[in-house]
Formats: sequence, structure tokens, C-alpha cells
Amino acid sequence: MFKKKNKNEIVDIKTDAKKKNCLKYPKPNILLIDIKDQSKEKFLAEGYNISTGSFGSPYKIPQSDKFLPVITNHTLCDYSEQEIVIIDLVPNHPLSKPIGEKCVSDGEDDWWAKCSQGIIDPRIRTMCYVQDDFDRILQHGGLFVIFADFRRQQDLKIGCIDRGLFIYARDINFDNWSFLSTLTNDYIRITPDQGTEFTVSDSKLFSNILSKYLSDAFFSCYFDRQYRINEENWLILAKNKYGACVAGAIYIDNGQERKDGLILIFPQIKDKATFLLDLMRETLPLIAPHLFPHIEEAKWIYQKEYELPEVINLKEQIIEIQQQASSEIENIKGEIEKVHEGKKYLYDLLRETDRALVKAVIKALEVLGFSDVVDVDEQLKEADNTGSLREDIQIKDRSPILILDVKGLTGSPSDSEAMQSHKHATIRMKEWGRTDVNSVTIINHQRHLPPLERNNSMPFRQEILDSASQVDLGLMTTWDLFRLVRSFTKNNWKSEHVKSLLYHSGRINIIPINYKYIGYVNHIWNKANAISIQIEAIGLKKGDKIGFELPVEFEEQIAESLQLNDNNVAEANVGDEVGIKTLLTKWPMREGTRVYIVRENGHK
Repeated sequence: MFKKKNKNEIVDIKTDAKKKNCLKYPKPNILLIDIKDQSKEKFLAEGYNISTGSFGSPYKIPQSDKFLPVITNHTLCDYSEQEIVIIDLVPNHPLSKPIGEKCVSDGEDDWWAKCSQGIIDPRIRTMCYVQDDFDRILQHGGLFVIFADFRRQQDLKIGCIDRGLFIYARDINFDNWSFLSTLTNDYIRITPDQGTEFTVSDSKLFSNILSKYLSDAFFSCYFDRQYRINEENWLILAKNKYGACVAGAIYIDNGQERKDGLILIFPQIKDKATFLLDLMRETLPLIAPHLFPHIEEAKWIYQKEYELPEVINLKEQIIEIQQQASSEIENIKGEIEKVHEGKKYLYDLLRETDRALVKAVIKALEVLGFSDVVDVDEQLKEADNTGSLREDIQIKDRSPILILDVKGLTGSPSDSEAMQSHKHATIRMKEWGRTDVNSVTIINHQRHLPPLERNNSMPFRQEILDSASQVDLGLMTTWDLFRLVRSFTKNNWKSEHVKSLLYHSGRINIIPINYKYIGYVNHIWNKANAISIQIEAIGLKKGDKIGFELPVEFEEQIAESLQLNDNNVAEANVGDEVGIKTLLTKWPMREGTRVYIVRENGHK
């Protein structure tokens, strides 16, 4: 949920009209963020394509132990298509109060910060939202120049106001270096320190320019390469008097098809404007020539006036192929839209509430093979009955009749919300004069979070789970229903193997009745396309169909060969660890994945 953008989060400001009039170098696109001197004016005077922006300014709040929402105040200019991004991490002078409003209402999940420091830094939130776009710039050969500051930690949480109280769902582990995923603690450790003494490393490209500008610079931190950065991709440009790195370069190897990206980290240099211009003229074109097309030699030779006819013909073929590919891509996009529309109910299971969610659940039940599914609201509407609140759905395929209550929630269900369907079932028993009526509650909990980030292991309190079994109440999440439908259609399951699951009480398990537990994946060999299965419950034979319970869908395959102690065997028994070949060795396969034998008949 951290990366979701909306129109209120990032505001694009149009670039100066004056810039276009004096533009000498259309490329590279350069973005200055929170650069506080005359760099913009000097770059414009040189004819560079410059945009400016800010991650925002910290603001003061009353010091307390409470949490307040994080109010952003950034201005960013066409940031997603920049090629060189220059950032000063020293914060702007704090504002006396927040400017702007909360992004969402109090009851919706939002960013909140603890007030114990008497100040909130909204830059972190803005950095989080632009991280994907900045990562993309880097992955396509972009260049980042950073004037460093130490990591500034703040107690941040995702939460909302519920019944007047602040309820938080999870911690936010971002900081003032979070504009690039390559700058997390797994890549680079940043330690606070202060000093003005530098030793410039013997770098052919950087030693001259750094020697010139570090004489009146200062640093507020030093850096250590961590395990996620290879040693050959880390270059120390300057050290403090104790040998710690205070200026460095991180090379991003993007493979042969893409230009390499680069991150340059410098201390706080006094005359940033002149330093940056010298860097732009003398050093960066040598490091990243693909960003400076105006300095590449003899490019005019390939202009159309001088190009060979054979080459012109080949280039025209490229254009024709591109046009054809573009047309085919548009056709495929149209097909994607049709699939989205046809399977909309699956998306609605994960994001909707109220009537939209009820309709999605009804469609999912029909896909699973239920034939007598009653939309109670529609039934009441047709009867022109506006009486008391009733359940959402009835399933009348067989005895017992199932009474379903469906809810979409921001958080987890309360006890009354989880038990609502049982109350409706009790009322129906009295109305119908029969006792074969069971209840099911289906919830779309924490619906604003991606499903894999939700609390899926315990969406219901243990006390509710304990009582559910005693009152014939089934409890299910729409995420489980989504997984069940996806696996049902993917693997061509039979309705008779899944429909009975909804008649169980307690937390409804989505394992079809023809699945029999074997054991779990104990080891994965990615290169060999092989795994080992620890046999725990029943034996496994060569040729058996097996199913893997993956995070989203169940995947099935035939166990075409078995290996035990490096020998091919026909079967493996309880207690054995048997190896099999599979194409499911990469994510989402993981150690601990549960494995089942798939029987044609559920009770064989």
C-alpha cells in the first residue's frame, strides 16, 4: 500500500516558459530537488534542461506522545521522466505548522507520525511514493547526485481513527534516504558523524574536481557498503581523517541491453552551483555519455543526408516493424481490457464492500458450481419489501440452507460483525420452522492493503473461532474465496470437491476434499529445477498427481520421477525425504510449502 499514488499525492508543476527559450541542451533532463542556492539560474544560463522541485519541508507540532497524520507539502516537477536527479538531503527550515490537509478521512488507513520530537518530516512519505519511479530511472541508465545527510529516523505507522482512538496496522520502515530502494540499510549503512577534513581517493575521474571543492565542505555522516552491493560496484571517492568513506559512487549493473545507472554521494559542498556545473561539463559526460548526446563525436555522419541508402532502407524496415508491433500491442491491450471486465468480480472480491462485494461473492459461488444462490437484497427489492435488515445471500442447493453475511472492512471484523450471519440464521429458523440452517460470514478485511500483506493467518479472534464451531458458523475471507476460485478454474477442479467446504464450521479451509496431505517442501534447488518433499502423512508413488499450496493459487503436476538417496525409486514412504523434478522452483515456491496428493475421488 505504500506505493499507491493518487492525484492528491504528487503534484506536477509545469516548467518555466523561459527555459524553453534559452534551451541549448534538450538532453539530459535534469531535476534539482531541495537545492537551496543559485544552481537553477546557473544551469539555465548554460542552456541545460532544468526542472526544480522539493520533497517538502518539516513542520512543527506540539510535542507529545500522540500520533498525528503526516501532511505532505512537496512540489515535484515532471519527476518520472528525468535522467539526472540532484538532491540535497539537508532538510529545509521547518514550517511553523502543517500546510494542507490529510489525504483521506480519519477512518481510512493513512500515514501517522509520533509527536515526541515536536516536528514531523513529510519528506519521507513523498520519497516513498516516488521510489518506484526513481528506481525505474536508475534501471534505465539514470544518474543520481546526492548531497548527503545522516539517516533521520521517525516513528511512523499506518493507521486510522476507530471509535475515537488511533489504531495502527503496521510500522513504516522508511526514512529520509527512501527515494531509492538501492539506498536502504541492506545496501548502505549510514553512520552520523561530523567533520571537515577529507582525503580524496586516487580516482582519475573525480580526484581533480573533489580536490577543488572539498576544501570548504563538511560531512554529517559516513558510509559503509553492505552485502547487497558488490565490491566491484562500490567506489570510495573521499575519506575522513579516520579512513571512513564520506563520498562514494554506486554503479548499478543493468545488463547488456540497458545502460548502467550510477549514484554519486557527496558531502555538503559550499558552492554547489559551480561544483555541479563543473561536474556536468567535465566528469559526467565521461561516465555516462548516453545521457549527453550533444557531446558524442561524429554523430552527424549518420544523419539522413549522409547515410548510405542500404542503411536508410534498413531503418525504414525498423519503423515498419515498430508500427506493426504497436498495432498488435494495442490489440492485446484491448484483449486485456475484455479479460478485466469479464473477471471483474475477482478484483471486486479484494477491493470492494457493500453491494459490489455481495455481487462478486455471488458470482464466485456460481463459478464454483452452486446453482441455487439467492441475492436477498434483490429478492426484497422485487417484493417491494423494505423491512428489517436481512442477510446478504442464501445458498439453497441442499440441506442445510446456508445464510451468508458479506462485509468489506478497513480493519479486522469485530465480534458482532463476525457473528452477524449466525443471528440472521437464528431468525430464519424461526421464520421457516426448520433447524437445518447454517451460517457463513465472508469478510474482505483490511481491504485497502494488498492481500498478501494482510493478516491472513488470524483475521478472526480466537474466541470467535472457538464459538463458531459450536453454533455451525463458517468464517471465511474473500482472499480465501479468491484463491479458491482461481485454483478451481486453473486446475479444472470438480464442483463436488469444493462446494462442501462452505458447509464446514469454524475457519473454512480451502483445501478441496480430493486433496490428501503428504508433507512439505524441505529444500529447493533452483538451478536443477528440483525440490525435496518431507513425507509426513501418506506415501507418494511415481506417477501420482500432486498439488502445491502456493501463496495465491494451487499448482498441480505429475510426479514423473522420484529420487531417494540419489537413487530412482517407484515410491516413497512416511519419513522419507524424496526429490522430484518441478518447474516451480522460483517464487512463489518456498521451503515449507504444503504438498498434497490429488485423488480423482475425494474419499479414496
